[in-house]
Amino acid sequence: MRSTQQVRNEVRKLVGIRLRQMRGALNYTQKAVASDLSLAHSTICSYESGTRAMSIDRLADFAVYYDIPISELFSFHRVKTVGENAGRQW
Repeated sequence: MRSTQQVRNEVRKLVGIRLRQMRGALNYTQKAVASDLSLAHSTICSYESGTRAMSIDRLADFAVYYDIPISELFSFHRVKTVGENAGRQW
């Protein structure tokens, strides 16, 4: 059975993958997103790598920024999470 911390880590990583996918689909740089959202570049890096947790308010900021429903940030059905292909879309 997974611990709460393991689930939190997995969710952070998967949300980070979704953020990176959204940014990449628009050909935005991390620096541009950071500037537009008044965040440090390192903060965007940490969010996308899943090493930093974010608040619900910050998730809402990203949903507004990318003009998507917030639920889209939790749409993991197309992300493989196990093995060497972790994080790649299928």
